[in-house]
Amino acid sequence: MDLKRVIDLLEEVGQEEIVLKLKQVSPEEQNEFVKQINQLDKACRGGIKDYIRRAKILLKNSQNKQNSFHQYKIEIPYDIPRIDIGSDEFYELEELGFKVLKDSVFVLVAGGLGERLGYKGIKIGLQTELLTLRPYIELYIEHILAYEDRIRKKEKLSSEWFIPFCIMTSGDTHEKTIAFLKEHSNFGMKENQISFLQQDKLPAILDNECHLALRKDKFLLETKPHGHGDIHYLLYKTGKAKKWFDEGKKYMIQFMDTNALAFNCVPSTVGVSIKYNYDINSTFVLRRAKEKIGALCKLIDKEGKTSYANIEYNQLDSLFKEKYNGKGDVPNKEGFCDFPGNLNVLVFKLEPYLKIIEEPKGLVPEFVNPKYVDDTRSKFKAPTRLETLMQDVPKLLKNNGTEGFTYFNRWFCFSACKNNLKDACERLKKGESAECAFSVEREIFLYNEKIMKEVIGKLEIVKTEPQNELVIGDCNISFGPKIIIYPSFAATVTELRDKLNHMKQKIKMTNNSTLILKNDVMIEEGIDLDGYLLVDKDLKDYVVCKNKKNVMYRLLKEGEGKDYERIRGYTICGK
Repeated sequence: MDLKRVIDLLEEVGQEEIVLKLKQVSPEEQNEFVKQINQLDKACRGGIKDYIRRAKILLKNSQNKQNSFHQYKIEIPYDIPRIDIGSDEFYELEELGFKVLKDSVFVLVAGGLGERLGYKGIKIGLQTELLTLRPYIELYIEHILAYEDRIRKKEKLSSEWFIPFCIMTSGDTHEKTIAFLKEHSNFGMKENQISFLQQDKLPAILDNECHLALRKDKFLLETKPHGHGDIHYLLYKTGKAKKWFDEGKKYMIQFMDTNALAFNCVPSTVGVSIKYNYDINSTFVLRRAKEKIGALCKLIDKEGKTSYANIEYNQLDSLFKEKYNGKGDVPNKEGFCDFPGNLNVLVFKLEPYLKIIEEPKGLVPEFVNPKYVDDTRSKFKAPTRLETLMQDVPKLLKNNGTEGFTYFNRWFCFSACKNNLKDACERLKKGESAECAFSVEREIFLYNEKIMKEVIGKLEIVKTEPQNELVIGDCNISFGPKIIIYPSFAATVTELRDKLNHMKQKIKMTNNSTLILKNDVMIEEGIDLDGYLLVDKDLKDYVVCKNKKNVMYRLLKEGEGKDYERIRGYTICGK
């Protein structure tokens, strides 16, 4: 489109104010604006005109609080079984799933920056904890490389064989992600092992009349990502999912950017998919009321037909008020929501996945989630846009696929990092989960302690001194024993169980001690620890380590610390 056609388009879709400003800017600015409009018209499904048409419908429904589930009854999905971590069933599922990981691919949806968290870089570059300073992307790659190592040894595969790893980026993160990986030599992955899919941004919308937002720094439209549901469109558009299938891959595992515990449930979730022949398998955990994750609901229509839907969090309060409890998204007696929460670890069988996304060309249903100024719902706090969700692929199912669900303990596989330090502390005061950098660090330690002590039964904690406790934002934050288990030490819970049960005695450690287990090594006898110990080679004798080099956390002084420390409010000493 040239300038005249751009003006005609803008006038047709009600953007007269932008047209007036466009005619007043310099020829250079006009050229740049016309170039952007052409790019956005290609990026928008059906072009800008159809994008605005769809937005008007969705915004009207949102303003009127129209509920798309009004024709259904809502029930708790009691018939979705929860996997008991450490049970015979769990280990059987994990073993079953692990067998097909050699024919699987991993897809990381990672389009976000860490600005909201107070972190300047890409979110997957944020350090998960301060002991090893491993960022999220390194942790994820370690898991995949550990799978490869075990599979390669067992199957006697060539060193050239690998599990494909694909990362979806955005315009904000694409170059930064590539540079970050290059700087760190892909954290050990092969150059041809990692591929990238960059999602487009779409026009931001100012109000219910769908006036488009202009940037403040230059005469261009403000744009925002279309949501992580774009991963399906990109996999279809580029032919990448088809290529994987043609290469003999059978399963695809998709996961989000900042869940440090996500891989704990991957093998068993794949095992569930195999056992029950699911084409799409979505994972769920216990959800806290008001938590910004969707919830799984059982829907019953007027004829009594049952179905299930993963309903996004912004719809739950009004839905529950109307259809469930008359109160909204409020906590039950245990402090949680009655409905399980979406984890966004998704397992797809590749062959039916290709059929599911073929007709809609990978395009999943859109929604809009404006943040309103007040209850009149007439003004937005900030520009909004149409969005899509990766977990909404099941909405494309007709009679061409089967959907299943896997329900896990929350501590086992969910640790979100969504909030900055100030907001996290405010959430804690309200009895909500912090979901920030310091809570992730604590939850990593808690998982490792729980899996070794309560599930496998080979860890004993001896309390010898007060817990390491800090006061951050009027909130008491305590740290117990600090345990890190590298994927290279145990790629699965099954392998961890076998290694720890191989020991003749338990690992005993004091409550402020630090234990790091790294590399594919064996501990023959046991460990008695009071201090700091890194195990990265075989231990044949019983080890008594009383160096008392406890890693302790301390509050940062004003102006002190690096980004990844300031977003936590503390640093470590004694390492």
